[in-house]
Amino acid sequence: MSALRSFDVTQAPGSGATVQVPQSFQPELDRTLLDGSPRVLEFPASAGAFTPNILSQILVPPTANRYILGGTSYLQFRIKVSASVVRSADLAAQMIYFTGGPTKSAASLIDRLTISAAGTTLVDINNYAIWHNIILSHAANQDYLLTSQIQENAFMAVSNVAAGTGAGTATPEATLDISLPLAVGLLNTTKAFPLWAFNGPLVINIYWASFERAVGIAPCVLSATDASSTSPSSFSGTFVGESLALRCSCVDVDPEYIMEQRRQMSGGKMLMYSFDQAMGLQTNAGSTSINFGINCSSLLAVFGAQLMAADAKPIATSPAEGAGSTFEGSWGYSANEANNIRVYRDGTQMTSFPLFLQQRDEAFPILQQALGILFSTSNNTICQKVRSGSNLSGDKGNFRLNSNISSVTKFNHLPIWSLGASRGGSVYQPAAVVWGMSARKCNDDSISNQGIYCQQLQFTMDAGQSQSGTHYLFYVFSSAVAIDGGGNCVVKR
Repeated sequence: MSALRSFDVTQAPGSGATVQVPQSFQPELDRTLLDGSPRVLEFPASAGAFTPNILSQILVPPTANRYILGGTSYLQFRIKVSASVVRSADLAAQMIYFTGGPTKSAASLIDRLTISAAGTTLVDINNYAIWHNIILSHAANQDYLLTSQIQENAFMAVSNVAAGTGAGTATPEATLDISLPLAVGLLNTTKAFPLWAFNGPLVINIYWASFERAVGIAPCVLSATDASSTSPSSFSGTFVGESLALRCSCVDVDPEYIMEQRRQMSGGKMLMYSFDQAMGLQTNAGSTSINFGINCSSLLAVFGAQLMAADAKPIATSPAEGAGSTFEGSWGYSANEANNIRVYRDGTQMTSFPLFLQQRDEAFPILQQALGILFSTSNNTICQKVRSGSNLSGDKGNFRLNSNISSVTKFNHLPIWSLGASRGGSVYQPAAVVWGMSARKCNDDSISNQGIYCQQLQFTMDAGQSQSGTHYLFYVFSSAVAIDGGGNCVVKR
């Protein structure tokens, strides 16, 4: 019953007479697990088929005594990618892949994701593919890389296109089954989500991206010495999804437990459900200073990444693994000579020193702190770091992780997380340069709002090799849903 409390009184008043007994001195209790019936359920979309630039909706109906277990929700669908590759002359073999960011995940298909209940918006993430790529790059370990390849078709090509001679058109197609975990705090907490408490369904809206923002093409490369940079004269196509559904583990608990909670709610108490929420902002790359009104009482962290216009192209010109200013279409997150990054919370700078000052490679630990994994041995970034001063911008072979590239279906992150003026890398080894700043006051599990009040967020950056691109920002804050006895809810930021 700890989630039930008065809406006006959020914490009980302190008392100097209270004696705290350490848990190690307390006797063990023989607790019995609440009776419940767990099942993995599928909730189909209102329309199972989808195409670029449309909206799909999934309704999860309320059930008398049902919870959704945290960390079990994912989208399941089959997608058919159809392309038209036009060549004006001889063309080397090509490779089609998901774009959206350096991980080449099927998350590139999603432009925006919203979740609402009882007419109230609980989650709204713009540029969802960017956020998903940040999490997959910097909050996952090496073992999860293989898992994401299986589930999301991450770090892998979608299909290959055979070489052709003379002018002509190839029309490759590929069909994939995708299981896409949702990088949404609402469905990934240790608390189970109380479906029973709402007076209407949980509504998940998925805004699909355009084909140009979701799918790309690059010449196949068999070795680092293959200098073929042939590109098709045009590349277009579409994707068609089917059987879209949300799958998650649900538990139907003892009705008497729900009846007791409803009894207390009818007496005026509110059911509280706390979670961390991310929201997206954006501004132009290069030198900039911009203010955002965010108005939240518990800011936890701020993250940012640059995607340059030359890197966000569907046709890649990268001939082999490597880095250089002439490569395009990598979809990597670039350093782009980022210099003197500062973030101000209501006029107070969040770090006493700027990040990326004069190309210094010192912002990585701050990012790890913001993610809460600075000293975690089970959950960490899959982006490697090299020592400063290494010659990484010369011969394209210097970037190779493998001495021989025997497969054209794999992608690797560059073995760097930041490198001066580096662009997004090559399509085969894109960069994943991300910065982050923590605003947590504590990490106590017993405290829901661990962040700090923030009404205005200011982002400032000096210089930039190129002004043509977008700097994506995300701020993460504590959020809570307060549900009354009638199933209505209000969100506290």
